[in-house]
Amino acid sequence: RAESRAMATGGEGVYVVEHRRVAVRDAPSIKAEILTVVHKGDDMCGTPFEVDGLPWLRLAPYTMLKNAEEVVGEDDSAWVLIDGSSTELGVGQLLKRVADGDGPGEGKTSKALHAGSNDSAEGDEQMVKYSTMAPHELVDVLEAGPAVSREGGGLADNGATLTVRCLSGAAYEVPLEDYMDLQDLKVAIETASGIPRREQRILRGVEELSEAAFNDMLRVLPAGTDVADDVEGGRAGCEELTLIRRDPVQARWLLRVKQDWQRLKVAPTEVRSDAEILAAAVDQNWQALLHAAPELLSSRDLVLAAVRKDWHALEHAALDLKADREVVIAAICQSWEAHVWAVPHMLEDREVAEAAVRKWPQVFRGLHNSVRADRGVVLAAVRQDGSLLAHAAEALRADSDIVLAAVMQRGDALEHAAAVCRANREVVLAAVRRSPAAFRHASPELFADREVVLAAARGDPAALGLAAEALVNDDPDVALAAAAARRSPQSLRKAAQNLRSDRNVVLAAVTEDWRLLKCAHEDLRDDPEVVIAAARQSSAALELAALGARKHPKVALLIDIAQWGAQGWQDSLKVAPAELREDRDIVMAIVAVDAEAFKHLPSQFWKDREVMLAAVRVHGSALRFASQRLKCDPEVVAAAVEQDRSAFQFASPELQKLGIEGLSRSDTNVGDRLWRVIGGRTQGGLLIRQAAAVASEAFVERLAMGAVVRELRRKGQRLPGLTR
Repeated sequence: RAESRAMATGGEGVYVVEHRRVAVRDAPSIKAEILTVVHKGDDMCGTPFEVDGLPWLRLAPYTMLKNAEEVVGEDDSAWVLIDGSSTELGVGQLLKRVADGDGPGEGKTSKALHAGSNDSAEGDEQMVKYSTMAPHELVDVLEAGPAVSREGGGLADNGATLTVRCLSGAAYEVPLEDYMDLQDLKVAIETASGIPRREQRILRGVEELSEAAFNDMLRVLPAGTDVADDVEGGRAGCEELTLIRRDPVQARWLLRVKQDWQRLKVAPTEVRSDAEILAAAVDQNWQALLHAAPELLSSRDLVLAAVRKDWHALEHAALDLKADREVVIAAICQSWEAHVWAVPHMLEDREVAEAAVRKWPQVFRGLHNSVRADRGVVLAAVRQDGSLLAHAAEALRADSDIVLAAVMQRGDALEHAAAVCRANREVVLAAVRRSPAAFRHASPELFADREVVLAAARGDPAALGLAAEALVNDDPDVALAAAAARRSPQSLRKAAQNLRSDRNVVLAAVTEDWRLLKCAHEDLRDDPEVVIAAARQSSAALELAALGARKHPKVALLIDIAQWGAQGWQDSLKVAPAELREDRDIVMAIVAVDAEAFKHLPSQFWKDREVMLAAVRVHGSALRFASQRLKCDPEVVAAAVEQDRSAFQFASPELQKLGIEGLSRSDTNVGDRLWRVIGGRTQGGLLIRQAAAVASEAFVERLAMGAVVRELRRKGQRLPGLTR
């Protein structure tokens, strides 16, 4: 390009169109592309320049142009010839500068569209020096003094400047201001040199200057420091920036495709062959790749960018890129369907296969035998789905690390392990903790392992059928674990006599399932505490009590209440010992047989959640006696409504707004109820289980006695969500 001369000749101001029609161009040349046309009377805001002896107006950034296909963005610039008298056009005065706000029409509006406009006087003070511009093939070098602290005032106060030095010898002095950003720097360089912002590439070292890097650079320069003096003085820290000027056509099309990638469809061949333009378009939409010149379909960076946007781009890549590991992985990690566009042998590639099974585990079944024999691929697969162990090579099904990973993901994967792993205690223990039913796949020699049997029996009493007889008959922990699983009352019945006579075993068993009282030794059915623990589950347990227990005052009263029901409980209560009249177990037995009993009970029981739950589960209408707090409790209300839908009328207004169907949803957001741990003193704290069942695996940590927890949600009488 021929050398140009450019300089700003004034500050920013408002100009009015004097001619009938005037072109707005993308560069200060009458041969530059026309962006739009303005008409007589229109006004616009901009800065006047002299370029090669002609007066031009550079429109302010963010100017809205009427009928233009594109707007003046932060990286763009638009120019209007001010006077065409000395051009071959011979059209005379085209624009006229007016005082701010005095122009006709929309003068004030146009000025407002440019955020950050300076008034004319302020602009005149910021006039810059000019010199001959370098040809665009040359590299312009910007040098700035070292960064210093902000002590002593801001950039503008200190008169800090940035000097642009060109290889041709030209120099431009750019004033720096407080809060200046990278776009402000580009505008200042354009003002000083005439190089449009869209054509500027500023490098710091070998990397393009980023906003963060520029801000880091912009620690206040010493007031009045001249870069040349700074360099001659030998000051350290002088930084060099490089300005590379883009080709004007490339710069214009980069802006166009960033605004609308589909404009690439009508772009000339040389534009569709430009990798940088295509990359900008692909960044908007991968389908821009469809309009790239054929040679760019072999560009790895471009195709990889498109594939990362959408896996469908792989179909249009050159053949060698369909065999590129990174490109293929980027595609199949989005959709396994992408593998049809990859070169077939890529599915035998270890890294591709491993990436695939991490994302889509089930594809492991269909992979080549050589891949299913690769340890890394198999390990990645079974960590996602333990059952895939069945499709691994036989040798790897004997690998303890692989089998352990599989059973930790899915316990029943033990079935597919080699015999040596099914006899591995660590592997089997991990399997039965994950899935108690996996015990049946363990090696028989582990059926006598107490820890393994305990882990299995807690979740699956049927495991006792495989366990060694000595463990089942003589070990109280094994029997208790099976009984606590609540899957079969027969589990305690099968236990040895000494276990059925073990008070702790039986007490724990009947607390979980009252029917297990049938299996207890007669001495324990004569134990009032054991009978009462069973009766808390169901009054039917009282029928199993032995004669001695029936004579106990509390058990006798419970039997009378169960026998006489609503008609006789009051008479029974009158002759009962005073300490039993407000006994919680007695009250719960009463409200279970008579919904109206609350009328005769102390009000403290109206607030007792457990008592109220016992009542509404049998008589939903008892909800009308509940305290206001319990009428707001979703679980209490839901239990009442389940027994009697008409009880919903007694729920709080807030729950009534939810409707009966909304009760289940409200149960998951109970609120901010706090609970204090009062048990677990002798056991080192309360167990925290991984699921709402006593058969589920417990965490190592326990809740210490006295700890306070916040209820997040509730499932029955359990807290599946809590926080400290």
